[in-house]
Amino acid sequence: MKNGDRATYPDPRLAIDLVDTDNAYTGLTKRECFAAMAMQGMLAASWYILDPEKMSELALRHTDALLLELDKPTTP
Repeated sequence: MKNGDRATYPDPRLAIDLVDTDNAYTGLTKRECFAAMAMQGMLAASWYILDPEKMSELALRHTDALLLELDKPTTP
């Protein structure tokens, strides 16, 4: 399972199968949550002038860039 497809706030109480934790949680994915936060920031910064399709595309581009960066190994 890709990082962006994992649950944003997993709740172990909702676990269906404790062995297969990738499928044990429900809720928003990290990608969905990050995209919503990006769009919220755009709207708060008066980016509402953009049409919704362009705003959605831009939010997803920023989200995917963030997820790629988060997947990189950390160096001490």
